[in-house]
Amino acid sequence: MNTDHKVRWGARALLAAVPDLEDFCRLPLERQLAFNHETHRFISWLSVTGRLQPGADYLVARRPRLGIVLARTEPELHLRFMETARTLGFRDYLAINTVAFTSVSGLQARVRRT
Repeated sequence: MNTDHKVRWGARALLAAVPDLEDFCRLPLERQLAFNHETHRFISWLSVTGRLQPGADYLVARRPRLGIVLARTEPELHLRFMETARTLGFRDYLAINTVAFTSVSGLQARVRRT
């Protein structure tokens, strides 16, 4: 099975279970975490692109790799985020992990305005 098929399968699985993405955050945490790996990859992409804002409980429990997803999806935004983090004294490892606890859609809006 190739990667593209896995990503599409994850998207289909999530949207079949939760057609309205706003309802995802209303699911109990256990249900949010019960999705498989491919579905969580899609959830990460939705988060980074501002289409879904999972709660802090999901981010802490799942520990998605949003920094890596951001680097692949929005390389310019990721570069600006990392440059800002370095300016503030953060090490790269910590900065990448901090993306998961940053409001990604808010970050995108602020960075794009400047």
